[in-house]
Amino acid sequence: IEPGRVCDEPWYYPDLMPTAAEIAGVECPPTDGSSLVPLLEGDRRNWDGHEYLYWEHGDAQAVRLEDYYATRPHPERPLEIYHADDDPGQESDLAEEMPETVALIEEIMCEAHEDTIYFPAPGQTREDWEAEVAAAGIELPENIGRF
Repeated sequence: IEPGRVCDEPWYYPDLMPTAAEIAGVECPPTDGSSLVPLLEGDRRNWDGHEYLYWEHGDAQAVRLEDYYATRPHPERPLEIYHADDDPGQESDLAEEMPETVALIEEIMCEAHEDTIYFPAPGQTREDWEAEVAAAGIELPENIGRF
C-alpha cells in the first residue's frame, strides 16, 4: 500500500471483516461488507463497492447515495437530503429540489429495512415492540433494545 494514499470512496464498518480476511488469506463468512483491499491498492475498478449505504437507529433511517446523504429522523418526518461533501453540517436540505432522488431514496429505505423482532421497526413504539417480543415468548438480554 502506497504511503499517503487517499481514497474518497464511501465505505462502512461491515467492510472491515472481508478486508481483514482477504489480507489474512482466509475465507470470510457471509457479510454485507466488501473488501477494501482493491481500494487500498489503488484499484477502484476492481472494488465491488456499494450501490448505497443504509443505517437505522431507533426511529431514524439514513442513506448514503452517491454524493448525497439522506436522513429521516422519524417515520412521521419528511426525508432530508444533503450534499455529503459540500454540506457536512447538514444545514441546507435539498429534498424539495430533488423529488426524483427523494423517491429513489424512499424506495431504498423500504428495500433495505429488514424486520426483526430483536429491534423495533422505525416508528414502532417501545410499548408495542415489548408486547410483540413478549407475545413471541422471547426474553431479551438486558443490553438489547436500549434506544
